[in-house]
Amino acid sequence: MNRLSILIPVYNEEKTIILLLDKINQVALHYALEKEFIIVDDASSDTTPLLLKEYIEAHPEFNIQYLRHEKNKGKGACLRTGIERASGDMILIQDADLEYDPSDYNALLLPMMEGKADVVFGSRFIGGRPHRILFFWHSIGNKILTFFSNMLTNLNLTDMENGYKLFRADILKSILLVENRFGFEPEITAKISRIPDIRIYEVGIAYYGRTYKEGKKINWKDGFRAVYSISKYNIFSADKTFQPGNSLFQFKNNPAYWLMLLFFIAGLALIFLAKGTGDEGDSIIHYLYAKHAWQNPEFFFNHWAKPVFVLTASPFAQFGIEGMKLFNLLISTSALYFSFLCARQLKVPYPWLVPLAMVFSPWLIIITLSGLTEPLFALWMIAGIYALLKKKWTFGYIWLSFLPFVRSEGLIILCVLLVYQVFKKHYRYLPLLLVGHLFYAIAGYFVHNDLLWVLNTMSYAVWYSAYGQGNWMHFVHHMPEVIGKVLVVFLLLGLMYGFLRKLGRFFFSQGNAISDEELFFVYGIFIAYFLGHTAFWALGIFNSFGLVRVLVGVLPLIAIICARGFNFAASFSGSMLYRIVMYVSLLLVMTYPFFNSKYSFNWQRDFQLKADQLAQEKMGSFIKHQFPDYKKHAFYYEAVYVSVVLDINYFDSTEHKRLRNAFEKNDFRAGAFIVWDDWFAPMEGYVEEKHLDEDGRFEFIQAFEEINFWKVKRRVKLYRVRN
Repeated sequence: MNRLSILIPVYNEEKTIILLLDKINQVALHYALEKEFIIVDDASSDTTPLLLKEYIEAHPEFNIQYLRHEKNKGKGACLRTGIERASGDMILIQDADLEYDPSDYNALLLPMMEGKADVVFGSRFIGGRPHRILFFWHSIGNKILTFFSNMLTNLNLTDMENGYKLFRADILKSILLVENRFGFEPEITAKISRIPDIRIYEVGIAYYGRTYKEGKKINWKDGFRAVYSISKYNIFSADKTFQPGNSLFQFKNNPAYWLMLLFFIAGLALIFLAKGTGDEGDSIIHYLYAKHAWQNPEFFFNHWAKPVFVLTASPFAQFGIEGMKLFNLLISTSALYFSFLCARQLKVPYPWLVPLAMVFSPWLIIITLSGLTEPLFALWMIAGIYALLKKKWTFGYIWLSFLPFVRSEGLIILCVLLVYQVFKKHYRYLPLLLVGHLFYAIAGYFVHNDLLWVLNTMSYAVWYSAYGQGNWMHFVHHMPEVIGKVLVVFLLLGLMYGFLRKLGRFFFSQGNAISDEELFFVYGIFIAYFLGHTAFWALGIFNSFGLVRVLVGVLPLIAIICARGFNFAASFSGSMLYRIVMYVSLLLVMTYPFFNSKYSFNWQRDFQLKADQLAQEKMGSFIKHQFPDYKKHAFYYEAVYVSVVLDINYFDSTEHKRLRNAFEKNDFRAGAFIVWDDWFAPMEGYVEEKHLDEDGRFEFIQAFEEINFWKVKRRVKLYRVRN
């Protein structure tokens, strides 16, 4: 190796390009390497082309190739052009903005010149080189993208988005690259990770970052493109350049990916075909919190609304309830993927059984097509568990420390993790479980003026339930609603398997015992979560309503246990009988949700608007027709779907007031409308129908009725406050 090709994509860098070239020329490369400059100008509109032309003419002694695009195509397109023209044995990518220091060249070259590396990544997050302090959220975004990429590539990079990358030329030239903009970084990372026996090193470098005022070009859209590119090139694209014998991703040969694709496509279709919202209460109010969060920043620190959910869902909520459904569809699809990864990490035979069990659990798609928080909880939990299974202890514990801010039941999971840490003597990691609470305590202090707001404002931290209480077998009896009767059988077998493998020394040798990680992270968390909700509802505490949909939050763990149960049952069969059992079981799992039973899908019940919502839709049409100036008047109601029907800001006190508060304060505005419904008004507002009918201040206008799936009449009544 005797020549280094330095690829420099350039776009409107008149302030830095000449300084950069001078810096490069001042670097004395070790190993007597010759420098070759490949400068690709991406249709710059400033004086960059003129400056480069003058520089090249003034320095004929330098080997500089200047190439220019007639139209702006992006960094990735520039690199493809430069790679094709490079003649060196090694190719180094150098941005033209001086954020990276050419004095690091020799450090990057060292592993390759010593014959140890085929690819060398720079890293802004390791080593002792200077590092300009800039944007906190940019660094968090970089680390999240790197973590996401690492989980899919099975690498352990610290800075995937770093601009300094050095390649053996023959390797880089053999890779088919397609990304035009900044998606190049995740694309090249994904594709080199699939090369058999590739040797990748990482070297700490200096970083002199720019602000946007100083000319930084990457923006939030490129962040979304990076997520897209990581997913595309790791999951949904087969790289035909190399034989992926040791690849994590063999899409065509792995049913798991077809299941994910099937789920996603079906979900997309249902977003537009099904008008339902999962439920008519919490689903809508979570959507409204996310929608209005940017106008009401305090919502990002609202315990009931779930701060992490509001933060992640708010961009999608701006596009309406369909945007929320798309958000949850992406989240649920990601949960399928991480569940599959966890199963494979745990060496579950046929790990694709896990996403199969999830896809054909009736409640997953129903809850996905809503504004509810269970899908994000499931993803956040299983992604954190995967990090722990990969022994990324610091990241995993910190990630999971935020789980209570996705759903309050995250506290149950933290308790299990605490027991695991003590059991495994991970004492130095104990404080990491507090990171989420400390972060939100400090960040939310400026909203609540209380450092303990994360404890003092918990809406569920009460020793009673406004909804009463149930029996101890409630969740056992309703489990078939969530996953179907067939999977309940495999769940029981899976629980038996876990018990026998870990505790049944009489039946199995120690070598067959499941790992401590599976015991705690899968069995322990599921059992603690299930028993916790069972106790909350049976005892009537923590405002529990006994909603069985909460089990969707641990559906990834249920699916892993079901897969264990499936393999446990099949292990007692001979080879031929095994196949029969397997195929019959799979057929039952996949067809059961479509059987004509109370646990199977029903289009009206599961995917369409509920009867009370339809009655509210009727009322909305009536109001818009009869009272076209209705927005000039206040509305009093408890049913949150009214806000969607009438496009009223639920949180604006000039547009909406809760019935409960109005009666408590005797505060009714003349001419205002009152919407009474037969569920939320009496249950949440404590306002019965007779309270309005018998009060002379209110004029009854009209009632609206619909019959629900169970043949029960649902009613909405419209009143007006007399002048």
